[in-house]
Amino acid sequence: MRCDRGRARARGAVAPSSRAKPGSASTASGIMRAMARRGKIIPFPRRPAPPAPAPAEPRLVELHRCDQAEAVVVKSLLESDGIPTLLRSRLAHSVHPFTVGAQGEVVVLVPHSEVERATGLLARIAGQNPP
Repeated sequence: MRCDRGRARARGAVAPSSRAKPGSASTASGIMRAMARRGKIIPFPRRPAPPAPAPAEPRLVELHRCDQAEAVVVKSLLESDGIPTLLRSRLAHSVHPFTVGAQGEVVVLVPHSEVERATGLLARIAGQNPP
């Protein structure tokens, strides 16, 4: 019998007295040590910092209200002079191309710092009468 125990130990068998009980901490740590890590751990992305508080003065100011066709012309005029411009509308003109009255109104917005230049440019152009 003694010879059989020696062979079993040589093959890697564990003696009955040294065996850990299922569910014990030593069994779990032994399994974790035996398992190789299969991939790298990717952490969850962190939340961005909250946005800065809004400034006291508005960033964009309404310059002109008109229909879509006129708004595109005014925008290109202002941008050709170096004034950044934004068009805002409550209606998706790509979906509803035909509008009636103020329903299709477009608001032309410019930065607060450029209002005087943009107003002067529009007044100068409006003052010219076509031949």
